Amino acid sequence: KSISELEKEAHLLAKTQKSTPSHDILKAKDAKISQLNRDLEEKSELVDVAKRTVEEVKLRFKQMTAKFDTEKERSTGLAHELRSLKEMLLSEKDAKKKLQEDITAVQTQLGDESQIAKKI
Repeated sequence: KSISELEKEAHLLAKTQKSTPSHDILKAKDAKISQLNRDLEEKSELVDVAKRTVEEVKLRFKQMTAKFDTEKERSTGLAHELRSLKEMLLSEKDAKKKLQEDITAVQTQLGDESQIAKKI
């Protein structure tokens, strides 16, 4: 009950029972105030715990963001390296194809020269 409710009850009680001294009313108010102070302390402790939890979550978020950024940079580096390797592979394939064409041309030329030599 709130303090105002207690005051109303005390006032009604005082009207119905003329023998209730104001000392009892003050005692009831003091008890209620003490209870409210205890409740306030409990709530303050809960708020402190919540604040610490929020700070821990913020710190963890910063750590995870930093880790993500690091992984993103690493991933970007790997992607760049992969593209470079792919370009190198394509260049090697082109070089191999050119070499194969040159070999084929030489073989054809040798074959032609061999035919000419046989005729002679």
